Amino acid sequence: MNFTPKEKKRVYELARELVGMHHEDHEKGILPLQVWKRMQDTVPVYASLEQYLKFALADATERLKLISILTIHTTYWFREKHHFELIEREVR
Repeated sequence: MNFTPKEKKRVYELARELVGMHHEDHEKGILPLQVWKRMQDTVPVYASLEQYLKFALADATERLKLISILTIHTTYWFREKHHFELIEREVR
């Protein structure tokens, strides 16, 4: 993957625009890689980020795929009982 810093910034901004996600610094590395991988899976393969985004934002099916790769599908927030107990104590 050879995105420029400006292109990487564009990916982060797009994640914010499309799905409202603000990624922490340690999470940011994965987003450009995910977009690049998706670009390689499209037919035709897009050589530039802007060409791919122009296609993805205009095509409803591809837009959904893009949104999916920009979204974190796993969360550990409040998955364990002690998280709920901590919140319960705060609310009382």
